[in-house]
Order: sequence, then structure tokens, then C-alpha cells
Amino acid sequence: MGGFIQTAGTKLLAAHYNDEFDSYIEFYRGPNVIGIFDRGPAPKLPLNNIWDDIIQQVVQDNTTDPQNIFEGHTDRNDGLCLLPNLNKKAHKNLLNRWRIYFKKMILPQAQQRQLITEIFNALQNHTIKYIVFDVAETPAYGIVSATLADSNGDAFQHITLQTIELPVDPGFGPNYVRDFRPV
Repeated sequence: MGGFIQTAGTKLLAAHYNDEFDSYIEFYRGPNVIGIFDRGPAPKLPLNNIWDDIIQQVVQDNTTDPQNIFEGHTDRNDGLCLLPNLNKKAHKNLLNRWRIYFKKMILPQAQQRQLITEIFNALQNHTIKYIVFDVAETPAYGIVSATLADSNGDAFQHITLQTIELPVDPGFGPNYVRDFRPV
């Protein structure tokens, strides 16, 4: 996972999230979806990891989209919105790598909580028209978030996930290899 931000898989996931939180931001602001991101003080749900508590919970179905306003939002058979529909042949290990990163705590829990908090805050602020995600390799893990304005004057939230290079395979098996394929 060294060079994590330089992989085609990371670029694919960031592009998917940039589209999701632009084209479908109102879906995420819906009353049955925004609560999934609300990990505030008790009695709110704690955040154990992004994979189980967020990615596997946001589904387009009759509960999250009762009026079918966002028809065609996801083309996945399972209805999950925070994972792109992948070409299994070209990206056969990609979901496993993302699962390891978000579930096995490669990204520390403090940064996972901060990332979800920044997304939740942006969703609550209706002056924010969309969210842009970026990933940067830095000496330490972190989340940097800022409200900016685009060339049209529209406010958007820019959230950068800061991650470190992991030069050694921590023993999670063959699915933990880098993806050197071009984008």
C-alpha cells in the first residue's frame, strides 16, 4: 500500500465520491441518509470503522429514497452508493484493499471520525453545493477541510485525506498489493 495515493484504485474511489457528493448531494441530505453520518455525542451511534458503519449502510432503497427521486443513482446490484460498480476483471482485488484500509484501521480511527464529521457538517450546511475529495501523501495521517468557492461563486467543501506511505506489507495477504495499472 506504499504509494497509496498513486494507485488507480484511489483515483477511482475519489472520482466516485466526487460524483456522489455533487450529483447526489441531496440524496445524502435526505432524512434517512444524513443520520448515518451523524456520529455525534451519545446517544448517537459510535463510529467503529467507516467500512461497516458508513459504506455498508448507505443504500438506495425504499427507505432512503421513498419517492424514487434518485432513480438510477447506483447501478450496483446491492444498492450500495458509496462503492462504485467495478469491472471485476480489471479491479478484482480493489474492494478488498478498500475494506482493509477502512476496516482494519490502516486509516486510524481518529481520522475516520474526523472524515465523517467533516462530511456530516458539509451535508448539514445547505450553502455548500458539493463536496470535493482529495488524497495527499504526508508524513502523518490527518484530515484537512475547508469551505471554498468555485468560479461560479458556489460554496463547496474541499476535504483532503492525508495518508502516509506504508512501505511494508502488514501481513494482510495477497489482496494487499498495489494496483500499478494506469488510470
